[in-house]
Amino acid sequence: MLAVVKTPRIEIRAPEIPDVLLRFLRKTFGPVSVKKETGSKDSIDVFESDWYKGISEQTTPGEAVRLCREMFNVSQAELAERMKLPVQNISAIENNRRAITKPMAEKLSVAFGGGVPPSAFYFYSAKA
Repeated sequence: MLAVVKTPRIEIRAPEIPDVLLRFLRKTFGPVSVKKETGSKDSIDVFESDWYKGISEQTTPGEAVRLCREMFNVSQAELAERMKLPVQNISAIENNRRAITKPMAEKLSVAFGGGVPPSAFYFYSAKA
């Protein structure tokens, strides 16, 4: 689903946009265009893109975890809690003192709500 406010330009893309958010946008900015999106032919999975593959070759496993943690706005403590691990383990992973095994990559994926596939983390672990 896509909601667009023309001035100032605001686009919100989400599987569902809550009515309360749409009411707020309309009250604050006026008319809001809303449409249900279908998959675009031009869309690709970021993890399959050449850009991602190039960046991943230069990124350590710990940097990958830190980047995802920052992208999802999650603290080390919150990630540790989600994974039922001591916070020291998250720190060790981010500082490349602890390898990311396949089971750990799967736990990381779940901890990020499935927003990052396990293969993204497991791919890095081959370079650790």
